[in-house]
Amino acid sequence: MKPVIESLFHDAATHYLKPDATVEVSQYMSSLKERTRLYRTIRDQEITWMQPIADDLEQCFPTEQIDRLENSLRNAMLSLRHCAMAMLMDDLAYLEVHFLTWFQESIEIHDTFDLDSHIHSALRQQLSQALNTSQMRLISPFLYEVESRFKPEAIINDDSLLTVAGLF
Repeated sequence: MKPVIESLFHDAATHYLKPDATVEVSQYMSSLKERTRLYRTIRDQEITWMQPIADDLEQCFPTEQIDRLENSLRNAMLSLRHCAMAMLMDDLAYLEVHFLTWFQESIEIHDTFDLDSHIHSALRQQLSQALNTSQMRLISPFLYEVESRFKPEAIINDDSLLTVAGLF
C-alpha cells in the first residue's frame, strides 16, 4: 500500500480525510481489483514465462557456468516477484527498500551485468506478449526501476577506493 495511503488510515483517529486525500484513496482503491488480478496472473504464469528464457539462456551463453545461469534466473524471478508486490501495493519505495539495493550489489559482486540484462530484456518481451496494454501499464514502472540498474551509470566502478591489495 502506498505510504501516503497507509498514513491516511493512521490519521483517522485525529481527523477526517481532506478532499484531495479522498481522491487519492479512491484512485488507489479503484485500481486495486485490476492490480490484484495482475498479481495473480504473474504468480500463476511465472514458470510459463521464465522457462523459455531459461531454455534460451544456455544457447546465448554457452560458456557460462550453470550455477551462474541458475543464480541469474533466480534473481530474475525474485525481481518479478518484488515488482509484482510493489505493483500490488502501488509503492515504488517497497521495491527499492526490499530488493533493488541488494540486486544492484549482487550484479556488481558476481559480475553478471550482461547475463542479468539479457534475462530481464527477455522477461520484458515475454510479459509484453502475455499481458495486455493496461496490465503492462501497471507493471512497467516497476520493471523499469529494475532495468535502470543495467544502465552503465548505475554500475559503481570506483577504482579510487583504497584497497589493501593496491598498497603492495
